[in-house]
Amino acid sequence: MKTLALAPLIMMCVSTNAQTVSDYDGNIYPVITIGNQKWMASNLRTTHFNDGSPITNAGYNNWYFDPLSEPRYCETIIPPNTSDTAVLGYWYNYPAAGDTRNICPLGWHVATDADWYQMVHYLDPNSDTSSISTLESAIAGGMLKDTLMWVSPNIGATNSTGFSAIAVSSINGSIMWPAGHVCCQGLNASFWCGGPAWYPGLICYDRSLDYMQANITRNTDNYSNGKSIRCVCDTLAVTSIEENNYQIKIQAFPNPANDRINITTEYKTLGKILIYNSVGIIVYTANSNDNNKLINVSHLTNGIYLVALPDLNKTFRIMIKH
Repeated sequence: MKTLALAPLIMMCVSTNAQTVSDYDGNIYPVITIGNQKWMASNLRTTHFNDGSPITNAGYNNWYFDPLSEPRYCETIIPPNTSDTAVLGYWYNYPAAGDTRNICPLGWHVATDADWYQMVHYLDPNSDTSSISTLESAIAGGMLKDTLMWVSPNIGATNSTGFSAIAVSSINGSIMWPAGHVCCQGLNASFWCGGPAWYPGLICYDRSLDYMQANITRNTDNYSNGKSIRCVCDTLAVTSIEENNYQIKIQAFPNPANDRINITTEYKTLGKILIYNSVGIIVYTANSNDNNKLINVSHLTNGIYLVALPDLNKTFRIMIKH
């Protein structure tokens, strides 16, 4: 049986210099800091719990086969504006999200209702986190949305946090049983709130983003539907707000790029620059003591790449199109 050492993963989680974390399957996720929380900056795509137990791949053609209460996942349908399947993650039902075996890496957990509350309130101190409101913030959603992988107009999208939420929608309802119904790819994103293990009658919550709004909403949904998952570090990050200012303005142009791309930021030097391909392999690394860097990308194949600026705690995506 495959085993993972506990200490290295926990150290990676709590370290203020952590750049990535790996799941049981070996998938690599960039790590960002928002306030004093550490989040994965891409959707979960593991096929095992972190004790090695496999999760059933139901597939969307058979998504509603019984028993619906068992943990399951399926690959997402590729939304418009991307061919980069690795960053999309998988859809999971709530029994997978809430399973006590933990679907996230050791030292991490599925973002709970409280974790989302904390993050949204940090981004928007005027947010409404009352239990009677579905609209939490009119602006925080834009700070979380990726700027490329959404259908236009993608209102308010800045990805200023580096959260890089992608509009993979969700699998919910059914047109012809037992197949799952997938609607509106490119138009919205939906994430489970983890926490208690599933039991009949449990109220399950999610967080949703929309291409026509800059907001983020809190909703209830059926446990059997499939949504994306983001994981959060178990331990609070020991960092200052100034060091992790999510409002640092970064530009990358042209985007899409052909042979060169210029990355600039205001006031602060870029520091270390890492570019990952769709399977998490570093294809470019550099250090810059300036606030701009011209990078030759002519050798990279067409596709979506993740750019990480660990010294600024920022990630964003670029498209290479020759």
